[in-house]
Amino acid sequence: MFEKFADRLRREVRGALALFALALASLVAAAIAGGFLCAAGFIYALQLGPIYACLIAFGVFCFATVILVAVYAAFSARRRRIERERAAADTPASPLADPRLLALGLQVARAVGVRRVVPIVAIAAVALALGSGARRSRAEARER
Repeated sequence: MFEKFADRLRREVRGALALFALALASLVAAAIAGGFLCAAGFIYALQLGPIYACLIAFGVFCFATVILVAVYAAFSARRRRIERERAAADTPASPLADPRLLALGLQVARAVGVRRVVPIVAIAAVALALGSGARRSRAEARER
């Protein structure tokens, strides 16, 4: 169980690190290229006057910022959706379905007697229902 978790964690970290390195290299290259493009555009726009050149540069950067924010929002929403799907797929099986636990319950019922076990089972069922409701409400609060 822990090996599976550790392997998954290693894969995710390795993939995230590779993506981070690629994004960082792309960002540096884009910044250098963008700097030269801005310089060329500014020098060209100076023919209209310095105020117009600054306004044109502002418009270009504002447009680029809006596009980048939209792309970030799309990737962020996609990542949240994938995490929700993964969390739904990784829900653990109910511990009540464990055959060892059922056998233990039967042994306790035989040793103590069925009449004495019924109230204990009823209290345990109520506690289980309350616990699962609290767990569900915490999961819903995390999704918001």
